[in-house]
Amino acid sequence: MSSPTVAKASQRLYPEHGLTPRTPHSRAGSFKELQATQPLLDRDDDGESTEKQARGSSSDISRLFHYFPLATASLCGVALLIMTILSYRRPDVIYWMIGNNDWDMYKGDNGSLVDDVVPVTHNHSGTSGHVDHPNTELVIDYSNYTSFPLTTMEYAAECWKLNQQPHKHGDYWSSGRHGVHDVIHSDSPDVCSSSITYMLDGEIGLAADLALIAQLAGLARQRNRTFFIDDTYWNRGSWLDYFEDVRSTQPGPEPGCLPPPADELVACPRLARHWVVTSHTAKFHMMHDFSEAYQDPYKQSVNRQKPIFETGRVSLSKTIRPTSSLHDLIEQARSGFPKRPYVGVHIRRGDQTAMSWRYHKGYVPTSEYVGAAQKTIPALDSIEAIYVASDSLSALLEFSEAAPEEWNVQASIPTNGSRVEYSAERETEGYFQRQWDQIPEEEREALTRGMIIDLALVTGAWGKDETERPAAVICTLSSHVCRIAAMTLGWERAIEQKGWVEIDNRGDIEPIWDAFKLYH
Repeated sequence: MSSPTVAKASQRLYPEHGLTPRTPHSRAGSFKELQATQPLLDRDDDGESTEKQARGSSSDISRLFHYFPLATASLCGVALLIMTILSYRRPDVIYWMIGNNDWDMYKGDNGSLVDDVVPVTHNHSGTSGHVDHPNTELVIDYSNYTSFPLTTMEYAAECWKLNQQPHKHGDYWSSGRHGVHDVIHSDSPDVCSSSITYMLDGEIGLAADLALIAQLAGLARQRNRTFFIDDTYWNRGSWLDYFEDVRSTQPGPEPGCLPPPADELVACPRLARHWVVTSHTAKFHMMHDFSEAYQDPYKQSVNRQKPIFETGRVSLSKTIRPTSSLHDLIEQARSGFPKRPYVGVHIRRGDQTAMSWRYHKGYVPTSEYVGAAQKTIPALDSIEAIYVASDSLSALLEFSEAAPEEWNVQASIPTNGSRVEYSAERETEGYFQRQWDQIPEEEREALTRGMIIDLALVTGAWGKDETERPAAVICTLSSHVCRIAAMTLGWERAIEQKGWVEIDNRGDIEPIWDAFKLYH
């Protein structure tokens, strides 16, 4: 029941309308009084009523046309959203809707999705023969090739073929909706049951190769696979000329097993029994999905990278080991550089220009390295020397001339097997990948040995103990030597104690460190 107070308040607020609460007991609620004071329909208003109805009908049509584009766009947006969800979760339905009969290939022989197909397993029966794939639609056909292993570009082409098909995004090692594509395998009891192979294709620099190898060796450990290095197409000679056989440094779950036949190596998918990775196929496996799978999701900034960092550190210290003869050269170089502790400086020139906008399309000036050293050395205890390594002789001279005399700058100590004579007609101020094949083979091998020695001294890699590691390393992220230096220093010294001093981006990017860069 309405209160009289409310009625009075309404009259005060709206006196010209005489508003009162609409209750059965209110004055305005009387139907009889309404009839007496205001007829509901007067005969003289027929024309006016018809005119109002016509205007109302015209207004409704105008309003309909006004909102029609918005309604159409909204419906299209909803349809696109549904199609997007379907393409992500059920690409086979999209194929069916557009009339593409190829969608049937993504189903098993019994009509069920190939997730239910039993994966290929290696059966050591003691006899040789071929193991049939349970779904012929998933067989990778190498019949057009006559030479094995395939080249890096041929493997990349095979990856592109597979990645043109719709695929389900999920766990890094998930087979997805289509099952596992693979080649037909020969069944030999002596061949490793599963493996990961890194193919050195000569398309990127040595340090870039080592950075990728460090992560792939870690994946082999994690997936319980045997790890191999293939140097068939390498333009630096043999892997064993510089490093120990990874089958001895990382024997894997089946020590002594044989590498797979070359025609059984598969670049895509990574779940193939014998997965091979090259610098050209790494982009299909080692990008965002790899980072998401192996970063620490509960940390922020560079701390998310710690698991990947530790994987690389272990590989560089245990799996990638110099040969005994090269190790002797490294120790010889260290013996000529007895003063410790020291700071390592790496100056990259050649085909790796700066990443930062500050030095767009140029190099980080040598003065920046000197300035970084001036800021770093006072924060460290008893620094007695600086070891500088570079691919540019002029950069070494510039740094030495700009550095104070008390720094005791050391640079590229000549050792037996690392000194080479440069051809006058060849660019010597920096490493250029495109020119590498133009260098005589003997010189390439000598330069590679010298590079490994420099890498060991400037980063502390393969040192016997803590005394053979630098207290800090100053470098730029455009160089893989810089990325490797952080791992060889160790997380505590490099990241927590800020002994890894990157002067190109200067912390302007996130994360400040990552394990490798992909060039293709």
